[in-house]
Amino acid sequence: MISTYQRLKDNLEYLKLKKANESLDEVIDFITANELSFTEGLLRLTDVEMDHRKTNLIKAMKLKILTLISNHQ
Repeated sequence: MISTYQRLKDNLEYLKLKKANESLDEVIDFITANELSFTEGLLRLTDVEMDHRKTNLIKAMKLKILTLISNHQ
C-alpha cells in the first residue's frame, strides 16, 4: 500500500508541480515548526511553486528580449 505522503508526491509530479514536489519536505518542516493551519500550509506550498514559475518566466522574457535586440542589430 502506498503511503499518503507518497501519493502526495506522485500527485505533485503528475501535476508537474516540480518545485513544490522538491520543496515538500522543507515546507512540511516549516509548517510543523510554525504550527500553521492546513490552509496556511497549502498556501506556503503553492507560493513556493508560484515564485519558481515567476522567476522562470522573467528569465525567459529577458532571454527573448535579448534575442530580439541582438537579431535587430
